[in-house]
Amino acid sequence: TKRVSLPVSDCRRIFPGGVSGRILLACEDQVVLFDTSSFQTVSMIAVSSVKRVDWSQDNSMVAVTSGNMVRILDKELKQLCVISEKMSIKNCVWDEHGVLLYATLSQIKYCLPSGEKGIVRSLDEPVYIAAYRKGAVFAFTRDAVPVQIEIDPTEYLFKVAEDERSDV
Repeated sequence: TKRVSLPVSDCRRIFPGGVSGRILLACEDQVVLFDTSSFQTVSMIAVSSVKRVDWSQDNSMVAVTSGNMVRILDKELKQLCVISEKMSIKNCVWDEHGVLLYATLSQIKYCLPSGEKGIVRSLDEPVYIAAYRKGAVFAFTRDAVPVQIEIDPTEYLFKVAEDERSDV
């Protein structure tokens, strides 16, 4: 067993760091990206009360959730955008196009890394999203019943295409 001194004293939670050899340390008022091979802090950002982190499929972005707020960060913790909701954000997942899908009490919403967001679908009951595959959200209800919810991604895919076109 090897002991490692962490660069922060008030670490509350440890999350995956997106790539092998890195971890995210969630403290009271910041998130620290720590390299476990060099024992160095790679970067940090001020974020309080982190509940979840969700890495995009290619590990180029991470969604850091705390209460009614989600921050989309790049792999070096540079902030790309902030989502603030009136209701609590239950959880989120990334689709294969780099779009964040997240659930509130009554809706499934999307957010692009540019900060553009919108409503995908209203819900009859709260759900906790587990995955997204080919136009369907797979989730669990509060009673732990698995559900498949069909969604129409046309609106946000059009915006993704617009963003890609404007980058060219």
